[in-house]
Amino acid sequence: AFASAAEDDGIAFDFEDGIQGWSGVGQVEIDNGWVDANHGISEFETSKDEAADGEQSLKVIFKPGEGRKIYHARMPLEGIEPGQKVTAKVFIPDGTNINLIHLFAQGEDWGWDNTEYKEVKEGEWLELEHVIAEDIKLPLQRVALQFEFAEELDEDLLVYVDSVKVGALESDEEPVDEDDKDDDEVPAKTGYASTLGYL
Repeated sequence: AFASAAEDDGIAFDFEDGIQGWSGVGQVEIDNGWVDANHGISEFETSKDEAADGEQSLKVIFKPGEGRKIYHARMPLEGIEPGQKVTAKVFIPDGTNINLIHLFAQGEDWGWDNTEYKEVKEGEWLELEHVIAEDIKLPLQRVALQFEFAEELDEDLLVYVDSVKVGALESDEEPVDEDDKDDDEVPAKTGYASTLGYL
């Protein structure tokens, strides 16, 4: 299985056992014109260099290329449905100079359903979330993180992704009860608990 079962029957990606089916834009998509010309290739591996929870995270490596300014980290779509909340943690190393991050979904018509993060901070774990539109047209084509640079890259750059969860909205979106959390879980303001307590 690509992902672990979460307590609410959602999906959790902790990257402790591998990249769990994540992918990005590949050369085939570029060669066939399936993505805009400003999309670049991403490569994936696990890393212990940075981790929000547990011992490992997903290391996403952005490869340079002429005109390439936009990079994807896409999750496998099995079990993901409209109306679910997607939460993720992203670490951007100092000097990476990412302009913008989108956490987004695209349905059958490739319509753009996203949450935009303009305040990109380096050197710390950012907590991102997006609720997939209830009326998104199925089947889903992508649920992913998009990273945008102001200029094309002249060297490999990278980010780390960890503690991604997809699941039902909590009633009234109340924060997680502090009494229900383990000491190593994420802050209540994210609205979800870490799924790494079983490790």
